[in-house]
Amino acid sequence: MALWKVETQDEYISFGDRRRRRLYAEACNEPFKDFYWCPTRKWFMKSPCPFVCRLECDNFKHMCGAI
Repeated sequence: MALWKVETQDEYISFGDRRRRRLYAEACNEPFKDFYWCPTRKWFMKSPCPFVCRLECDNFKHMCGAI
């Protein structure tokens, strides 16, 4: 059982019990306070992801083996 979850449903994203409209279609770099959500790592980053879209992130991961 998770204590705190991030979920995406349709055009909304939920951070725990807070729900709002997603800013980006792929839910990458969704801001929450001073952090950015990374759906690939399923964790928060201190700075926005340098990739333009999730496809670019996936391509990098396939070529290099990891992010």
